[in-house]
Amino acid sequence: MASTAQERFEEARRVFNDTEKNKRVDLRDSTTLAQVQSVLRNAEKAEIVYLKASRAVLEANGPAVEAAYKAAKSANDAVSKARKDAEAVADRIRKVATAISAVGDLVNKAKS
Repeated sequence: MASTAQERFEEARRVFNDTEKNKRVDLRDSTTLAQVQSVLRNAEKAEIVYLKASRAVLEANGPAVEAAYKAAKSANDAVSKARKDAEAVADRIRKVATAISAVGDLVNKAKS
């Protein structure tokens, strides 16, 4: 079954909410300046992607959109699992960046 515009938007909201909710924890757990910068960069990018998604109508369909939706959902699920499993901050940072990128790709492909 094809994803809906609402489901696509939900992935953008999900990555933004997760990043904002956990930014303090990720900053606290960061042990290097590079990690701190990555956490802050991820938060900024997540907000940009979310704002783009909220302005766009994610109505386009097709195999590329569905593949991007599945990639975004999978990447967001990996972030949730990493937080649940209390993975190291470096792994969480990497997974959040991957999720933001995947959601950004979804937004770009699903804009009508």
